[in-house]
Amino acid sequence: MKPSDFVNMTAAEIDNLKVEKEKALKIAQENAYKVKLEKLEIDRQIIALEGKKKDLQVALSKAQHIVGTIKIDIDILTSAFFRAKNGGL
Repeated sequence: MKPSDFVNMTAAEIDNLKVEKEKALKIAQENAYKVKLEKLEIDRQIIALEGKKKDLQVALSKAQHIVGTIKIDIDILTSAFFRAKNGGL
């Protein structure tokens, strides 16, 4: 819109256009607010999931350590078994 668009319009016609634009503005602002709220909710969920991901990474590391320890124990027991078996015990 530019000022020359309103040269042949009455004040009432211009006011009606202004009222329509104000209504459109209000709707656009409400929509922008809703989008902003949705984005904030997604940001909150991302933060919560990042915390959970970190907790799971720690748990996985611990689980992998336990698996490695058990494998070593099995290797030690296997060696001890064959030493005992070959030693006649």
